[in-house]
Amino acid sequence: MELNGRTAVITGGASGIGLATAYKFAELGANLVLGDIEQGALDNAVAGLRDKGFKVIGVQGDVSIEEDVQALKEAALEEFGGAHLIFNNAGVAAGPTIGTDKKVWDWVMKVNVDGVINGINVFVPHFLEQNEGHVVNTGSLAGLGGVPGMGAYCASKFAVVGISESLFHELNMRQSAVGVSALCPGFVKTRIFESQRN
Repeated sequence: MELNGRTAVITGGASGIGLATAYKFAELGANLVLGDIEQGALDNAVAGLRDKGFKVIGVQGDVSIEEDVQALKEAALEEFGGAHLIFNNAGVAAGPTIGTDKKVWDWVMKVNVDGVINGINVFVPHFLEQNEGHVVNTGSLAGLGGVPGMGAYCASKFAVVGISESLFHELNMRQSAVGVSALCPGFVKTRIFESQRN
């Protein structure tokens, strides 16, 4: 996808894979809307990108709340006049299969799965209307095979991969120009294993 002059929205954009991708997209000429739950980290990320002359705004919010994801789209339209890519990247990691409290399972699923669902529900109708756009969902190698000590995380990432594949087939059936990709990295040096800070 040609990113020059397009607007990319990145959840979990203030650190890790999200922030690294923001710099890459900005270098390719994209306008950026970064979403993150951590206001301080978001402010720092936006300032760092602006210092390099990139066009970026930040919107604090929780991807598990659809209205917060809607606010990302509205900010993109207001600031840059469009939205062309949603990178559903925000994620948390916790929870072995044995002994993990249900509230932890619920938290992991709300962020990792509901966050992707909300991104799709908010952005895909807009992309279909303009017949242009791309969805990138962060899955994981842990979404392709179980990992000990990470039952909740694996379950959530299997769901993300399945949702992404289903969306791919639905877009193909419509013969739409809108695309979807599932990113399935292995271990990456991020702060995801400190997720409970939020």
